[in-house]
Amino acid sequence: MTPKIKINRPSFQEAQNYLKLSDHYALQENALKKYLQKFIQKMMI
Repeated sequence: MTPKIKINRPSFQEAQNYLKLSDHYALQENALKKYLQKFIQKMMI
């Protein structure tokens, strides 16, 4: 038994929310990278 998968086209609102989320995670990732770089630099000294 394979479940029938209905493919719904995402609404404009959903697409916007997804973009906001991905932007948010990208910002967090950049902040984390910067923090790690500073931390590593401190360890090196």
